[in-house]
Parts: sequence; C-alpha cells; structure tokens
Amino acid sequence: MAVVSSVATQPNLQQTITSTLRTNPNFALSNIRVVVKDGEVELYGQAQTGFERALAQKFLENMDGVKIIRNKISVI
Repeated sequence: MAVVSSVATQPNLQQTITSTLRTNPNFALSNIRVVVKDGEVELYGQAQTGFERALAQKFLENMDGVKIIRNKISVI
C-alpha cells in the first residue's frame, strides 16, 4: 500500500485511472478493475511482471485525488 498526499479531487477519478492504465503502451495489463472510494484506490487485474505491477501503481501516485493505493494486481 502506498500513501500519497493530494488535496485535489476529481469526480471522474475512477474513469481517469482506468483509462490511464488501459491506454498506456508500457503496460500489458489484463482484466483491470479500479475501485475508488474517498480517494482510496484499489487496483485489480493481472500483469506480466512484478515491474509492470509496480509501474501501474507508480503512475497513479501523483494523480490528483488519489490518497491511498492498494495494489492487488496479480503477476501471471
């Protein structure tokens, strides 16, 4: 779990995160599911490598509105 400080919020945070992860050419993530509640983000899905799993989280750490990231992406 990563704790990230951010004061800004976005009403479409879940959609923004999902789009960011699905359209980024650095990822081959599959079955991505994002759950957001009060700035707490849970990531679910599958990654090819541990590096890819960690990179998905890193991309979100500085995103406005994200307070905590729980990375539950599994490596296959």
